[in-house]
Amino acid sequence: MNWFKKILNIKSTKKQDLEDDSTRENFVGLESFETGKNLYRKEQYELALNYFDKAIENGYKYSDIFSFRGHCSNYLGLYYDALEDFNKAINLNPQKGIASNYCMRSFIKDSIYDFEGSIADIKEAIRLSKLNNDDNRWWNNYAKENGYKSATEKYEKDLIYLNRKNKNNN
Repeated sequence: MNWFKKILNIKSTKKQDLEDDSTRENFVGLESFETGKNLYRKEQYELALNYFDKAIENGYKYSDIFSFRGHCSNYLGLYYDALEDFNKAINLNPQKGIASNYCMRSFIKDSIYDFEGSIADIKEAIRLSKLNNDDNRWWNNYAKENGYKSATEKYEKDLIYLNRKNKNNN
């Protein structure tokens, strides 16, 4: 959490010690983001969306918030909102979750019948998941905990699934 404070130039976590309006807004943005994440983990997606919106309104505009908000929108069937958020998350050039963002965007595109876009995104997720970096090591461990050899294997199976599904839709 301290690195968030450094990024946002927050000198204190006590509201009464905050020096100016922009610092106060950054604190509110970070606080709202953390609350939204906790609600997301409890599968309270509508409430989480409200907190993510509040965080963005208060200047928290990093890729992770758009990913979380996109997940919430997707779970609620708001596919175009989810697509917009994952586009933002990807365009912000995150250091974490980039392959995962492409994978999620792939499934959202599939939900709105953009089959070519869906396949292109899952292929990009596969390509990115093969890069040697800390983020992919984390996602590989997560994939192993869920029965896959690696994140790449999971995305490759997603590609097979999407190809079969789309073939049956044609």
